[in-house]
Amino acid sequence: MPSIFFPSNEFSAKIPWNGETNIVWQGKYEQLNITNSQYMSLYIFEFKDGNYQPVVNIFDMDGTAMLKRLYDNAPDASSEELMPFDGTKYNHYLIIRLPLARGEFLYSTDDEILPEETLDDRIFLYQEDGQYYFHKQGQHLKKLVTEDVNKILDYIKQNEVD
Repeated sequence: MPSIFFPSNEFSAKIPWNGETNIVWQGKYEQLNITNSQYMSLYIFEFKDGNYQPVVNIFDMDGTAMLKRLYDNAPDASSEELMPFDGTKYNHYLIIRLPLARGEFLYSTDDEILPEETLDDRIFLYQEDGQYYFHKQGQHLKKLVTEDVNKILDYIKQNEVD
């Protein structure tokens, strides 16, 4: 904290976190949630026959890392940045929402103006013409090999919501 020994208004701290509790900043006059455990879950939804169904809702950093690695390493299938996903073209797809933070929490007291439009952080996994694709707004279309799709489907089977 700022003091005569440490006059800066900037500081950092490492907080060990198990993903099960909230991290709260207790100030003199107020209490602020820095993070809420609900934002750290990996969510996967399935859209099928006009209905959305949650299939995975779990705090799992290893599973998150695996899905992020599959996304990051998938080769580009296009060179253009993607617009928002048009789900009306498909009868079946998965929506992957990775946790908002990955082990580090930043808190700023500065008043920041958020842009009016923000990018959609969801990753859509769909099949078209026998090929599987990752679609994420603002990124290039990525193509998956069957082995990687099977890893995702196996992960879902092991962690399905009851």
